[in-house]
Amino acid sequence: MTLINFQKFSKITFALIFLVIIAGSVVRMSGAGMGCPDWPKCFDMWIPPIDVSQLPDNYQEIYKDRGYATTEFNVIHTWTEYVNRLIGALAGFFTLVLFLFSFRQKNKSIVFLAAMVVLSMGIQGWLGGVVVESVLEPFKITLHMIMAIFILCLMLVIINKSSNLFHLIKDNLAFKRVLLVLIVISFIQILLGTGVRESIDIIAKQFNFESRYLWISELGLNFKIHRSFSIIVIIVAAYYAFLSFKNNLFVTHLKLIIGLLFIEVIVGVFLAYFSVPFYLQPIHLICAVSLFAAQTDVLIKYISSPKK
Repeated sequence: MTLINFQKFSKITFALIFLVIIAGSVVRMSGAGMGCPDWPKCFDMWIPPIDVSQLPDNYQEIYKDRGYATTEFNVIHTWTEYVNRLIGALAGFFTLVLFLFSFRQKNKSIVFLAAMVVLSMGIQGWLGGVVVESVLEPFKITLHMIMAIFILCLMLVIINKSSNLFHLIKDNLAFKRVLLVLIVISFIQILLGTGVRESIDIIAKQFNFESRYLWISELGLNFKIHRSFSIIVIIVAAYYAFLSFKNNLFVTHLKLIIGLLFIEVIVGVFLAYFSVPFYLQPIHLICAVSLFAAQTDVLIKYISSPKK
């Protein structure tokens, strides 16, 4: 695999891992998290059922400790969760192939990074099983999410290290420091957001996934902190934008970052004041992760590029 092909393959692998995050958010949004009550099989089958007739008559009794005591089989939920698992397996396979081809790269640190990705994907798969075993315990779902973000960051390092297209840039300590602060507070905001999402999941179950207009009013202090903390993110992002334009540093990335931040804020407002529309929940998460990834990519490029 040539240098350019390896980088392209790295980007494809990155896209697949990102797709796993998207699929996972759709699973949570649709309430399909326990569509498969066991792991790695689904209803003790490698290929899930498409009709309740394929299940034992006492399947609710068998899986009562997984929330099926009063829950009937839902083929859409089952296959939504199963497709999520398939995408995860495909991403895992690509990371393994990436690791094997990394031995042909001149930069041997890529081998270590690719090995870290494979190991992390293995841990992520194990965490997926833990999440199912815990019957979607909120904290473990959040841990699952954090690991996914960590893997994305590793992939960004690999993608950048496999490229020799670095340009001479101006060394600017203020830009670097503000970027680091922006990355840290963006990660904190993601954690705060996952805490809010955990609360939403609990409230949604209490309301039997109905009366969405009441959900926000039931949220506690964590929602108010998350909402207010977004102001800090916007202020720091504005200063970062000023330094980026002033010093002509990664302006193309800046446009992406500002665009994602704008969408993220607008979607957050609609979620808070328009009864938590279900189709906006995954968009909010996707924008948050994309924003963090874009900022991390700038930092990697800044550190790796030769300075004037």
